[in-house]
Amino acid sequence: MIPPLALQVQPHHKVLDMCAAPGSKTAQIIELLHADESKEPEGIVVANDIDNRRCYMLVHQAKRLQSPALIITNHDSSEYPNIFQKDPEGSLIHLKFDRILCDVPCSGDGTMRKNMLVWRKWHPGNAVQLHQTQYKIVKRGLELLEDGGQLVYSTCSLNPIENEAIVYRILKESKGSVELLDIELKGLKHCPGLSNWIPVGKDMIPYSTFDQIPDRSKSILREYHFPPSSEDSTIYPIQKCVRVLPHHQDTGGFFIALLKKTRSLPWEKPVLLADRLSLGSMSRTKDGKADVKVPKLQGFNEDPYIFMTEEDPIWTPLREFYKLDPSVDVSSFLTRSQGDRRKNVYFATTLVKNLVQSNEGFVKIINTGVKAFARCDNKWSPCDYRLANEGLFSILPYVKSRVVKIPKEDLVILLLNNEKDTPPYITSLSETAQEAVKDLERGSFVLLVDCVLEDGGPNFTIELIGWRGNTSIRAYVALNERVHYLRMCGQDVSKFEKNKYKEAEAEAEAEAESTEENNGTLELEQPSTSTPQEINPELKSDNFLVPAEMNVL
Repeated sequence: MIPPLALQVQPHHKVLDMCAAPGSKTAQIIELLHADESKEPEGIVVANDIDNRRCYMLVHQAKRLQSPALIITNHDSSEYPNIFQKDPEGSLIHLKFDRILCDVPCSGDGTMRKNMLVWRKWHPGNAVQLHQTQYKIVKRGLELLEDGGQLVYSTCSLNPIENEAIVYRILKESKGSVELLDIELKGLKHCPGLSNWIPVGKDMIPYSTFDQIPDRSKSILREYHFPPSSEDSTIYPIQKCVRVLPHHQDTGGFFIALLKKTRSLPWEKPVLLADRLSLGSMSRTKDGKADVKVPKLQGFNEDPYIFMTEEDPIWTPLREFYKLDPSVDVSSFLTRSQGDRRKNVYFATTLVKNLVQSNEGFVKIINTGVKAFARCDNKWSPCDYRLANEGLFSILPYVKSRVVKIPKEDLVILLLNNEKDTPPYITSLSETAQEAVKDLERGSFVLLVDCVLEDGGPNFTIELIGWRGNTSIRAYVALNERVHYLRMCGQDVSKFEKNKYKEAEAEAEAEAESTEENNGTLELEQPSTSTPQEINPELKSDNFLVPAEMNVL
């Protein structure tokens, strides 16, 4: 998608996606943040949405990429809270973002090719109603942006009141502290932003100037809904905005503007820690000290984020069993509950840990971290936690033991076995694989397989989670991923493929054939028209009389 590309995200950037759900643009930003796969990114992605239910949809979408540098929050974007972080000295300081994406709610008339409801619900008054909400979101985004940072404002609408009017209003009110930049994306067919348009109110009457509007409608159509004057057009070059029309490259229509914050905004003031505390209600304890009550957060109550310490009872078994590198910080691992039988252990970057701990109670965090270990309660293994596929790529650099390299042919044997109760025996593998796992203690381990493509493509390494039993080995791989890895190894996966449409057609054909056979071979017995007396003359008709009290029909 175009808006994340226009942001030009780098691995060290702190990025905020203000209206993130359902998460397709957030996923693209995460990929850009992890451009260097050899190390963890120094930056972070904070994805926010106002709808609590859509936040969980966002979690599901983001889990496909499994980034330890992601935080999902649930707030109104136009009133997004200030974020704080601890500096090296341990003091809380205000955090500002290097890149911000404002893909705001809009009328959506640019999606009319795929969304038929737009044709029935469209009205010019929709843009007028949305304008103020869109303006408040982009204004708050600029307040959260670092000086020199960039913000992308985008909609899937073609109405200038939702697009160029917003940009013009922001540029005018910022008084030179915000600059509109050119968007350079090779191969993108587009047209420049509009510099002139005629607003239309709810009454469907067009107005060329604000003075033409009757007094009763001036509370609906405002001066900032109109295009810039000829004088302002030279000062505020809104033609630098990008409009992509559906016929340009057979897509939907959308609008993009790239803004750069050059200095503090005219209305912007330094954010202090006391400002955040003032959001809560103050009361006094018995000893006279101030007791700050944090603001009440809306939506479901989330489980706490508890970062582990050296004294945690489950840390020592994990560290010793997997020989975790001493460079990994124990506080990068977190759980969502307390006790010795915690279900999962998650991994997060240092910056994520900093922000979660520094904003607890003031920012509603829906999800963060990737699953690194999962409790298995297997009495045959010295460690109660197995490695989790979700966080393997994040913690593999720190795992210095229980990493086994096997040939590709042995991986194929493990992947083709889909039987729950009969995993492949170690003796069924090659001598190389048997030697590699011979001294391996029972439990979870990492499988590494070097693959060479037959058609001369690039070499690659497959990294999977395995389980070493007493006499067997199993690969912990979901069915859809199993098929993917088998294809990478050049194997036939037809036995795993199921076409529900063909199966339904085959069932329908079988049922039709069965019906035809029954009609051709079975003769239905015709009902008899004879009376009981004709069948058996000894029966009397009185025997078939129904008493009056039983004749309920």
